[in-house]
Amino acid sequence: RTPDAIRWLEESVESNPQLYPTLADLYARGRRWADASNAYEAAMKVMLRSLDLRLRYGGMLLGTGVDKDAERARDVLREAVELRAPDDRTLERALLLLAQAERRTGELDAAEKTARRVITQNRRNPRAYAALAEALEERRRYQDVADALAPAVTLFRGEANSEGPLSMLLPHLGFAYQQLGQVDKAIGAFEEAHRITGGDTTVAFYLIQAQLSAKRYTDAVALARKTRADQPDD
Repeated sequence: RTPDAIRWLEESVESNPQLYPTLADLYARGRRWADASNAYEAAMKVMLRSLDLRLRYGGMLLGTGVDKDAERARDVLREAVELRAPDDRTLERALLLLAQAERRTGELDAAEKTARRVITQNRRNPRAYAALAEALEERRRYQDVADALAPAVTLFRGEANSEGPLSMLLPHLGFAYQQLGQVDKAIGAFEEAHRITGGDTTVAFYLIQAQLSAKRYTDAVALARKTRADQPDD
C-alpha cells in the first residue's frame, strides 16, 4: 500500500520532519526523482551533518536528468566528501557519485581524478574502473581506457564471483580496442562478456559490430540470427 503510505507521510512531515527520509525513499522507489530530491533536501535542513542523506540527495538529483540538478548534485557531493565518512565503503560511494556528477557537468579532468582516487583507495572496486573509463571515453582517450582496464580485467578474472566486475568492464575494454583498430582484441573482450552475461543483447550487438569491422561476416550473421531467435521481441 505504498500510495497510502506516501499520502500519510506527506500529511505528517510538516509536524514531524524526521519522516522526510522515509518519504524520499518511497518517492525513489516509484522513480519520482524530483519529488525524492526535494524531500531529501528538506531532510538535510533537519539533519545537517548527515552524510548518508547527502549521498542519497545527490543520487536523486542525478536521476532527474536535468542539467541544473546535476550541478547541484556535484556541489552537494563535494560537500559530502569533505565530511568524515564512517567507513571506507561510504567514502567510496561518495566519490563514485561525485565522479558521475562531475562527468555529467562536463568536468572530465575532475571526474578522472575522482575515479582514480577510488582506485587508489580500493583497487578491487570495479565501479571505480567503470567511472574512470566513462570519463576517458568522453575525451576519446581510448588508449588510456585500455591501459587502465586490461590489468583490472586480469585482476578480477583471478577472483571469486568475477562475473559482475567482468561484465561491467569488458564492454568498455572491447569498445576501446575497437576504437584503436585492434579488432581481434575487441572481439575477444566482447566474446568473453557475451559468454559471462549469458548472451546479453547489448553485448551481442557490440560483438556483431566488431565482427563486421574485422570482416568476419559469417560470424556476424550467425550471431545476429541466434540473438534474434533468443530475443524475438527485441
